[in-house]
Amino acid sequence: MVKLKLATDRGNMLKLKLMLFAGAAMFAALFVLDSACAYARLPPPRGFRHTPLDTRIRGLHSFSTMASYYGSGERLNSYTASGERFRADGLTCAHRTLPLGTRLRVSHGSQSVVVRVNDRGPAVWTGRSLDLARGAASALGMIGAGVARVHVVRLN
Repeated sequence: MVKLKLATDRGNMLKLKLMLFAGAAMFAALFVLDSACAYARLPPPRGFRHTPLDTRIRGLHSFSTMASYYGSGERLNSYTASGERFRADGLTCAHRTLPLGTRLRVSHGSQSVVVRVNDRGPAVWTGRSLDLARGAASALGMIGAGVARVHVVRLN
C-alpha cells in the first residue's frame, strides 16, 4: 500500500499556496489577453473592396453606394439605435457612421425619397453602406432587386 505524503509542514503549505496563486494569476492574464485579441481588427475577406467613402463620409455632401433594404423578416430587437421603435414601412435608413437624425435624399433611377438615419448598419463585410427601411425601398422601386446602386445627397 502506498501512503500519500500530505503537505503538513509550513514550508510545503506556503509553496502550495504560492503555486495556486501563480496559476490563478497566469489564468487571469491569459483570459485578459484572449479577450483583448477577440476584438482585434480582422483582415477583410478575400475579394472585398473597401470604399473610402465610408471612412470619410462626414465631409461629403453626396456619394454613390450600394444599398439594401430590411424590414421584411424578424428582427432581434424591435428598437433602432436611436431608441425609437422600428417601423418597416417608414422612410428611415441605417448607416454605420453618419450621425443619427441626418436626413438624406436617396435616388434610384428616376425615383427619389428623403429618409432619416435612425439605425446603425449594415455590416462591413456586406460591401454596402446603406440599409433602407422597406417603405423607403418600395418608394424607390428596389424591392424586387433587393440590392441596388443609389445616389445619396446629405441634406443636413
